[in-house]
Amino acid sequence: MLVENVGTQGGHGSMPSRTPDADMRMHIVRDCCFFPPNELLVKHRAEKEAKRQALMKELESFKNGDLESLSRTSAETKAASKTSSTNLLKRAAAFDLSLIPASEIEQGHGPTLEAELKWQRFLRTPFVAKHPSRLGACGTLISDVIHPWRLDEAARLRLAYTHLMSEALVKKVAYAVTHGSIVAEVLGALYNGEEQGRSALVVEIERWKQEQWVPATKIAEEQTGDGSAQEASAASGHGDGSAPPCINGNTNTGVQASAVTASSNNVPLPLLPHWLAHVKLPHPKAGKLSDTVRESAQLFLEGNSVDAVAVKRSKQIAPSTVEGHLLTAFMNGVFSPQSGDVLERIRQVCLPSGQQWQQIEAAFAAADVDWSSGKDTKLVVEQLGADSSWYSKIRWYKCLRELEYPIEEGLTAASVPTSGKGPALEQNDGEEEAAKRRRIMAAA
Repeated sequence: MLVENVGTQGGHGSMPSRTPDADMRMHIVRDCCFFPPNELLVKHRAEKEAKRQALMKELESFKNGDLESLSRTSAETKAASKTSSTNLLKRAAAFDLSLIPASEIEQGHGPTLEAELKWQRFLRTPFVAKHPSRLGACGTLISDVIHPWRLDEAARLRLAYTHLMSEALVKKVAYAVTHGSIVAEVLGALYNGEEQGRSALVVEIERWKQEQWVPATKIAEEQTGDGSAQEASAASGHGDGSAPPCINGNTNTGVQASAVTASSNNVPLPLLPHWLAHVKLPHPKAGKLSDTVRESAQLFLEGNSVDAVAVKRSKQIAPSTVEGHLLTAFMNGVFSPQSGDVLERIRQVCLPSGQQWQQIEAAFAAADVDWSSGKDTKLVVEQLGADSSWYSKIRWYKCLRELEYPIEEGLTAASVPTSGKGPALEQNDGEEEAAKRRRIMAAA
């Protein structure tokens, strides 16, 4: 009777109802008993383990200073830099696995691990093989200045030194400082630590730069008439303020190379208000307003200096590259003629002075290069002493020539002392035109 009642619950002869828990247990038992292990899961685990093994192998090669995996360069370059680059790489590529959290090594990814691998791969690029002095400067700055400061500062604040300043940030600061950025700007943009500690690090780095650091130099490939090569100073970033010699001994060309750093009587050319009001922007020959250019322009519009923009970007670049981005943005009409403060900042940082304008003109004539051709800029720079910081000035020179800048009027205006706040810009473009220019970045 009991069995009958259970089997005919509800009087309809149906089976007893199951609870959701019972259904779930049945599915679990069925999957375990009748279905093989998930093939995709097995494959995923195998790939993950293979990736981890490859990662450990790469880490060990970095740790042992294996130079065989360096990117291949030409035989001449390798022969010229073999001794110096080998010693510097062995010194700077010392890889300490203890700096990486065990969890990141186990998983095969993580911020610390990725930053360290990116740095080690940078050490193996052809650029490093060709310019070993840059790498040596980074390694020396880290080992002799930043790391000792970090240990002392961490002890003072009772923090782990890796929490105070990560390895990735240390290398980012060292790279920026040795590539021409201003120390205070770099640390202000990257390191948000205590003011006292940041100031102390600025002092230490500045002392190191004055006492030990020698900017990278390069030998001009061009030879003189008697077959002897001339050495030319190549200032990194904005230069070190020294005047490089004239290449090839061209004293009869009238081109006297000088540092790009402006002196008190070497004022950048002004962006004349009436000229700006009639310039048609965007210009047909303007470069592409890419996301990279817009990022630099936006950071500059927010009030950051060129050096701060270089290190605040999602991908760190050289200050001279930022100047090129500002030129592209200017040619695309991103900066309105009504943006007096922004244009004045661009003028102070990017535009050539009257003296530099005349030197560039003479260099184009000496190199027999047409300024509008867009080619052979390297020949012009060699006439100016092979100082790499001339490239930015030459690009702006070409831009102003393309936009029919009234140079005679500009030279006259540059000789008149100003208050430092920039010219009073005319408002005859109207609010509608100004709003149109301000919308260009968002619409591009």
